[in-house]
Amino acid sequence: MFKQYIKDYFTFSRSERRGIIFLVAVILLLLIIPLVHTKFVKKPDRDIKAFRQELESWLASAGKEKSDTLIVNPSDYEDYNKFILFRFNPNNISSDEIRNLDINRKAKYSWIKYLQKGGRFYQKTDLMKIYGIDSLTYQKLESYIDLDSTPLLSHIEDLSNEFRFPININKATQADFEKLKDIGPVLSQRIIKYRKLLGGFNNIKQLSEVFGISDSVLNKNRNILQLDTSLLKKIDINRADFSMLCRHPYISIYDARAIITYRKLHGNFKSINELKINHLVEDSTVLKLVPYLAFQGE
Repeated sequence: MFKQYIKDYFTFSRSERRGIIFLVAVILLLLIIPLVHTKFVKKPDRDIKAFRQELESWLASAGKEKSDTLIVNPSDYEDYNKFILFRFNPNNISSDEIRNLDINRKAKYSWIKYLQKGGRFYQKTDLMKIYGIDSLTYQKLESYIDLDSTPLLSHIEDLSNEFRFPININKATQADFEKLKDIGPVLSQRIIKYRKLLGGFNNIKQLSEVFGISDSVLNKNRNILQLDTSLLKKIDINRADFSMLCRHPYISIYDARAIITYRKLHGNFKSINELKINHLVEDSTVLKLVPYLAFQGE
């Protein structure tokens, strides 16, 4: 049975046998043609010596021309001799001189604006307060900084606050804050934004909580800063919703959730002691919140 199956499977008709023979012949022909071609057809000889000599001659002349250009016309290169370094007083330097220094464009713009707003440098490292001047740039400029050329001017500037009008930090505008030492437009905007979130300042030292204002900056201006706590805006802890509580800088998301949950379970708060007794808020946070919470209820 199996032999009969094999016989039937491998039995071809006359037309099928002719087709198979033709296909085999084509395959053999395709295999033989490349061999015959490589054996009997010769590649033309190529003389590239002349081409090589011409190429080497052109490269030599081009290299000489480029070398001559570098020597004779250095100004053709964009950054060649574009910036110079010179001794300068950062408080008296002109806008054109700042533009000629080898620093990035943002630093130049910030430096010019800082001087236009009345900013002063009291020591060399103060230059790093300028946005865009990092430690590497400062190291490059440090040996050229000359603050000793105007000592009298710096002394007068240190005493200038004694003759300036006091600033109430709960009433002051952005323009008022910009008059302070080392506080420009950016820090002024941050102070006003923080004051709004806080509900007003209860202590002058709270200014140091604003990002970018250090204790040294605060001390330079402390003698002309005033405070009016009657302007504080309080939050009614029994009416404020979750989002209102979270907006206050001293109340975290977890604190707000604990306050809302406690209020739903036990009713309105009667005093701030309930926050402390029930461990809803940390003790240090409770002390900060005392001036900002009201317990009026419904």
